[in-house]
Amino acid sequence: MISCQKAVELTSRELDVPLSLGPRSMLGLHRWMCGGCRRFRKQIVEVDLAVRDYLEAGVPTSVALTDDARARIEQTLNEQLR
Repeated sequence: MISCQKAVELTSRELDVPLSLGPRSMLGLHRWMCGGCRRFRKQIVEVDLAVRDYLEAGVPTSVALTDDARARIEQTLNEQLR
């Protein structure tokens, strides 16, 4: 049986591309036995649908920053890298 870590990886991947029979079967068996991974799948599907709905609504995906905001962000990042 696959681990929960592998199940999470496959669950994330299956949102983008169909899984082949082997991985799909192993994932199905794992989910049948693991309530945590069943919940994870439900949650990640809900998040994926929400993001798709948000993007399809035509909401801008980028926000223009003021020069002051950009400088504050840059300063904070530089401080964290030290």
